[in-house]
Amino acid sequence: MTTSISLSSPAALVAALPYLLGFEPRDSVILAWLEHRRLLLAQRVDLPDNPGDAGWAAALVAPQAVDRAEAAVVALATDRPDVEELAAAVRQALEAAGVPVLDIVQTWDDRWRSLMCSVEACCPSTGRAVDPVTRDAVAAEFAWAGVAPLPDRQALECALVRDDVRAAAVRWRLPLDVADLETWRDAAIPSTVALLTGEEGRVGLDSAAEAIGALADVRVRDTVLWEAMAWPNERLHRALTMAETLVRSAPRGWLAPVATVYSALAWLAGDGARAGIALERVRDEDPDYSLANLIRTAITAGMPPESWRFALAALTREDCRYGADTPSLT
Repeated sequence: MTTSISLSSPAALVAALPYLLGFEPRDSVILAWLEHRRLLLAQRVDLPDNPGDAGWAAALVAPQAVDRAEAAVVALATDRPDVEELAAAVRQALEAAGVPVLDIVQTWDDRWRSLMCSVEACCPSTGRAVDPVTRDAVAAEFAWAGVAPLPDRQALECALVRDDVRAAAVRWRLPLDVADLETWRDAAIPSTVALLTGEEGRVGLDSAAEAIGALADVRVRDTVLWEAMAWPNERLHRALTMAETLVRSAPRGWLAPVATVYSALAWLAGDGARAGIALERVRDEDPDYSLANLIRTAITAGMPPESWRFALAALTREDCRYGADTPSLT
């Protein structure tokens, strides 16, 4: 279940880009893949130095997105003078893949124009400002869903940097010895869900250690993720805020499970940028962590969040909790 956001015009899409991506895009091409006029996936890539570079536009066309998308809208967040050449390359790649392009919008300095409209009175080359009413309406919809953007991608990266002091304190509190594993799991699953979706807004050291230790157990991790597939966006974004603290608090050797859970929650919420940064953290510390590699492959292939929900829906809670026929999600 996700919260529906109305993006009824190019101006609304421009206003929504920081919320869809998690940060204000610069020198980027963003593909908004649509299915039944509904946003399926928002995909961002850095612009190339040279729009004539072979293959850069074709590489944007993610096969999994193409399989489901009925159309696409392109946004070019740049004031580069070669923007029309960039737009032509992207449009050619999409049309070659059989995806109709509804519009190509350039946005810069809080202004926008359609590159598929040549009527100066309608789409002036100097652009037009996003109407404040539209901007406020989009911001209000995303705020209701619990989404707030950061100024740039670097700010996203900083949000997941380990707090060494906190991690050292958490290490001494980790639950290392469990006398009755199944009883511990039965208690750890609801307590971890409660921590992730709670209203407190902060995570104490003891609670962080309990959750980090719990998510290191595959049966707990998979069951928490199974339950998360049904959370609405408001709950997912609250869980992301809490999980961010867990990622920053995780000592070395304990990061991969919690950062992978963070990436899955971010992907479910449609936040590919945060998911990708969390997966980079996992790769730096545990490149063989299989669930992280599975999620990375899916995101790189352009698979929308619904694909994760479909995969989990094929399992029961008991499958995840007890590993009936499948030992884990990976």
